[in-house]
Amino acid sequence: EHDQNILRYIHSGTSKLIDKTRELTGRRKDGELFPLEICVTHVNTNERDIFIGALRDIGERKKAEERIRELAKFPEENPTPVLRVGSDGVVIYDNRAAEPLLRGWDTTVEGQAPADIVQTVRDALAAGAPIERETRCLDQFYSMVFSPTHESHYVNVRGRDITDRKRVEEELKEHLDRLEELVSERTAALVMEHNDALV
Repeated sequence: EHDQNILRYIHSGTSKLIDKTRELTGRRKDGELFPLEICVTHVNTNERDIFIGALRDIGERKKAEERIRELAKFPEENPTPVLRVGSDGVVIYDNRAAEPLLRGWDTTVEGQAPADIVQTVRDALAAGAPIERETRCLDQFYSMVFSPTHESHYVNVRGRDITDRKRVEEELKEHLDRLEELVSERTAALVMEHNDALV
């Protein structure tokens, strides 16, 4: 295939290989296959055609690219909301789990986040440190961590649904309020009984 490309270039001046970088599979002396990058250039000296081939083992680069692809999937596969919001309040990215949150905010990717979220984004960027806050969106409660990245002027936001915890807290508060009410009523009754006994 390589020889045919060279002959085609010599006869027609066109080739898929000359002056183009391509990825191929190489074979080591021990038979192991590995990815390589090849670039062939043509030089004409004293009426003689010389072809110079530069080959580079790109195995490590391929592994790094695969690792980057795997890491890039992480936010999308995360079952909790993951967002990226710019310092201007524009939502840059959301994963699937964050979609209900955006619907509750009545916005989308490339849309504007609510004013209180934008303020927290700016506060986190100004502080240069993560800020955690709780927010309500429709019937759901979220604990959200705003982690700033100064060099990019955006904040990564990780959310955690705390609706069940908030409901338990509200129920507990209702029970405590009722208990205080019962204690007050009983105390008032005891005071009256005490006064009657004194009389």
